[in-house]
Amino acid sequence: MARRSHTVGVIGLGFGRAHIPAFQACGSTVVAVCQRNLAGARAIADRYGIPLAFERWEDLLEQAKPEIVVIATPPHLRRQVCLRALSLGMHVLCEKPLALNMNEAREMMEAAAATNRVGGTVFNFRYPAAMQRMHSIRAGAC
Repeated sequence: MARRSHTVGVIGLGFGRAHIPAFQACGSTVVAVCQRNLAGARAIADRYGIPLAFERWEDLLEQAKPEIVVIATPPHLRRQVCLRALSLGMHVLCEKPLALNMNEAREMMEAAAATNRVGGTVFNFRYPAAMQRMHSIRAGAC
């Protein structure tokens, strides 16, 4: 059975730009990128064959309407972007730190549950084989 392709929007192109080739390699279509410098966003969009570039995250969410949103903004913006994306029915992948405090993080998690959307945080070394092997070794076995 073929994997379903998803549409993705990336907000914040510092760390966020690393997500673009990863999603594309997995068969997803990155439909939009966003950062405060529109010329920079357009340059990245052109480099990766992405049709839309925005300087306001609100515009990306409202106009591009991706299924998945990568939030790689400065930390103080993540809660606001996440809650809006979830309210629009989008799944969210958020860079670390997820939020500024535990209450914000809890609010984001509860919003994902309430909207029946997936919310996740980026942990680059969670799934590689070497890390899985390390986690499988019991304490004291070394």
